[in-house]
Amino acid sequence: MTVKKRLNEIKSDYDFNSQKQCDNMRKFNIKDFGPIENAQMSVLPLTVLVGQNSSGKSYCTKLYHSILTAIDDVDSFSMGSFQTLSKNSPEMFDDFNARMMEYLKSKPNFFDDPFVCDAGEFDKLFYCGIIRHHVCLIEKSLKENFIGDLNMLNAGVSGKSFEIALDEIEFSNACGTLLSDGLLKITQNKIKLKNKLLFELKRAGDKMLIYLDYLALSNLFNDSQAFSAVFYLALASAYAERQKEKSLYIPASAQSTTDKFKSILFDELSGLKLTSNIEKDMLFSYLNNERVVKNETFFKIACQIERDVLNGEVKFKNNGVYEDLVFLDYTCGCEFDYGLVSSSVKQLTPLINYLKYELDVGDTLIIEEIENHLHPANQRSLVRHLVNLVNAGLNIILTTHSDYILEQFNNFIRLSNVSDDGLSDLGFEKRDILDVNDVAIYNFKRNPFEIVRFDINRTGFLDGAFQEVIEELYQESCAIINSKEVGFDG
Repeated sequence: MTVKKRLNEIKSDYDFNSQKQCDNMRKFNIKDFGPIENAQMSVLPLTVLVGQNSSGKSYCTKLYHSILTAIDDVDSFSMGSFQTLSKNSPEMFDDFNARMMEYLKSKPNFFDDPFVCDAGEFDKLFYCGIIRHHVCLIEKSLKENFIGDLNMLNAGVSGKSFEIALDEIEFSNACGTLLSDGLLKITQNKIKLKNKLLFELKRAGDKMLIYLDYLALSNLFNDSQAFSAVFYLALASAYAERQKEKSLYIPASAQSTTDKFKSILFDELSGLKLTSNIEKDMLFSYLNNERVVKNETFFKIACQIERDVLNGEVKFKNNGVYEDLVFLDYTCGCEFDYGLVSSSVKQLTPLINYLKYELDVGDTLIIEEIENHLHPANQRSLVRHLVNLVNAGLNIILTTHSDYILEQFNNFIRLSNVSDDGLSDLGFEKRDILDVNDVAIYNFKRNPFEIVRFDINRTGFLDGAFQEVIEELYQESCAIINSKEVGFDG
């Protein structure tokens, strides 16, 4: 059995000591990326970005999505990390391997006599393979997610330096190449395989102590000369398990992508690279999805969105080649070809599909301009379902230009002050309450650039994004009505 095949059976659990700021928050810092000069954000279960056009909201969401989706396959990542280490720093691994072999030949008592190495050297070993490979994957993911905006991306990032950090991973841009200067400091961590301990790392001053379960590790491979490689592959696999997160992205152009998915498919099959990974994810989810429900609660909420917002059902109908999208209208009971349905149906189709068959608890869903093609009444209805999804365990990031969306979130925050009987009288349930600790709203401003986080408490928040425009519109209306040159009666 080959190393790669054997590694496919490895399922590791990396118990990092360096945890996130809190259970439901991630730190995300950006400096000089496109129009974003300096942003320090806390990404919570619900994160809402509002503000002017071209202020950096989409740059921010695409960047975050690119980082989350960089690691696609754990086994591939572990092999790639080892290859990166072997290619760029072979002498470093050779030295580690020689000392490990010498240690094993001494026939130590593995429980009481750990393998000891310099902590700084071990950090470099971790960095030169695992972290460098991860950063390369982030760069690849970033380019593929921005492929539809290559001119904007090239102008925004290739010719300048930028710095990005997500939790403990930090990297910067130098001459169009991503680099990572910081090392992920390993303190005390346990690497497990199917709940069986493989090895444990403990930092003691300037030394790294490695307690090995030699029997568990050596059972993976018969060749003792491969022991150090197996150790590193298991370490990389465990790192990838912790870093890998599922993120799906619905762009503002979802309606157009859905409407033209046949022509996009033809372009892809013809070898034309015209679509970003974001659009490909939507496309291939329509075509290749096995229609297996991942999460019953998400599935039910998707069905409720169809009922309350679309008044119909998005369906897949086999035409002999692939499954065509069709829409069953509940009003008339008729099934319509997708070319005949409204733009609101096409815009919400990826949301319905992702919720029914793709997303699960802990995953992240990013939606640009959630209000697109929706009447204000439907916007309000959709917000309620989004709050239910957050409370069911889905992480959601939204961009919006709608004050209806923002104010509806405000009301669901205020529900936390209402009694159970009051909730029932108002037509709400406990699942409609938006916990103030689960939401962050950021206002992106231009000229000068600034990102301002809303102050939110149990009474809600003051709208710092749209209120000024509403006030200007009101003042303009008053001036027109009161003008002597306009003959208003009454």
